[in-house]
Amino acid sequence: MGKQLIFGIIFLGIGVAGGFGIAYMRYQAATTDFQTEIDDLKAEAQKAKDTSEETLKNAGRQIADAKAQLKNSQDIAIRLGKENRTYKLENQRLKTQLAQAGGRTGSPTASTPASASSVRAASRPTTLTRPTVSRPTTTRPVTTSPRPAATTTAREYTIQEGDSLWKIAENELDNGMRYKEIIELNPPLTENSKLVIGKKLKLPAK
Repeated sequence: MGKQLIFGIIFLGIGVAGGFGIAYMRYQAATTDFQTEIDDLKAEAQKAKDTSEETLKNAGRQIADAKAQLKNSQDIAIRLGKENRTYKLENQRLKTQLAQAGGRTGSPTASTPASASSVRAASRPTTLTRPTVSRPTTTRPVTTSPRPAATTTAREYTIQEGDSLWKIAENELDNGMRYKEIIELNPPLTENSKLVIGKKLKLPAK
């Protein structure tokens, strides 16, 4: 009976110790997981902090650039204002000079007395001059007899592949500029007309 009690106590102690061991292991695992979560949260918080600091730095640089641009604009405005005042003063000075120059040129001049000779010349009667009558000139009409048209014998030419009006005039009439004569002999042919292979054209004599 005593041995069974002892063994029972021993087994009970082992069971309690095992339970405490399992509980401790679970506690350690939970602590480790909790610490991992804490570390992750710290890392995310640090990342967010770094991002915020970088954003603040960029915002600070942008504000500094905006201030510099504003300062530059203010300097330009001040310089333009000074130049405007200078231009106004210069304009006023020029107006004053023009007014003074106009006053000098507009002063009345002393009239010179008329000489006796000019008075005598004015009192003399003017001599009457007989008007000259121009006689009409008769021009004989010049009769020009029309020149007899040169007798030209037109001949025909059959359009071939690769021909153009200039090429035909160059080869057949020895002068490419005579393509206009070919157009005159073949209405309604124009410079922009498309030549049809096999069609006949009238050519002037060489």
